[in-house]
Amino acid sequence: MKTVYIIVGIVLIVILGIMLVKYIPSGKSSFTNFFPNSPMNLTSQGTANIKGHSIKIIVAKTSKEQRVGLSDRNSLPQDTGMLFTFNRPDYYLFWMRHMKFPLDIIYINNNKVVTLFENVKNPPYAMENPPILRPNMPADKVLELNTGTAKKYNLKVGDIITITL
Repeated sequence: MKTVYIIVGIVLIVILGIMLVKYIPSGKSSFTNFFPNSPMNLTSQGTANIKGHSIKIIVAKTSKEQRVGLSDRNSLPQDTGMLFTFNRPDYYLFWMRHMKFPLDIIYINNNKVVTLFENVKNPPYAMENPPILRPNMPADKVLELNTGTAKKYNLKVGDIITITL
């Protein structure tokens, strides 16, 4: 009798496996569709070198990726950041709408830190118009990092951040 239960169990597992393979599409895009806010969806597209320390970066390439940024995500992996690049230096405005964790936000122009916002708190989730961050000088890139990273590496305005894509 015990053997029958084992055989039935194995058959059920095989059937379930076949159903999963058949009805769940394969590939990274399907994982992204099922779990869009998972930190696993963030794949490194380059590195930022901050005072000899390498940070993996994810580039927000499209206007939608730039608009959404890290919103609605629960976390950002350690030593990882999101990079926003722009065609020309300007006073780009950022906000923390629908953010679930605080960030360090670094405005960069020609690989030089021009404005640094440390430990920017996430506003109440439902807040439709959270505070807007504006740099002191024009920037052509913005790098968002886990809060405390700037302090950890003693990052200051004027420091060089080398981006490799």
